[in-house]
Amino acid sequence: MYTKAPDNCETYMLTCILIDQTPLTQMAEQMGAMHSIHLTSDVTHLLVGDTDSDKYKFVARERNDVLAMNPEWIEAVRHSWTQGEDMDIEALEKQYRLATLHGLKICITGFSDRELAGFPRLGMETC
Repeated sequence: MYTKAPDNCETYMLTCILIDQTPLTQMAEQMGAMHSIHLTSDVTHLLVGDTDSDKYKFVARERNDVLAMNPEWIEAVRHSWTQGEDMDIEALEKQYRLATLHGLKICITGFSDRELAGFPRLGMETC
């Protein structure tokens, strides 16, 4: 196991909206990242456990400089780090970044079953 953090993790400032953030924030801090519970101007990544939070909504609306990340991203970076692999942080960011419409829910009403049959079924459920 490596004891020195990868150089490119030292510039990250994380904030989390998770129920139990301690293990993930400890992992990130071991790799040189800083953690804050506040969404300050130096935050670079938001670990998202709930897209219905004020922090996530603010980042989605106002902070395009902050990457909204799936919490498993920290574990993937740590795994790569502990295996001694050459880390491609940007590739891991791309892989674990939340999709643009992640968590979006749409309720369509006022259509008959016949009309609804014409809608594409993209994970849709009946409201």
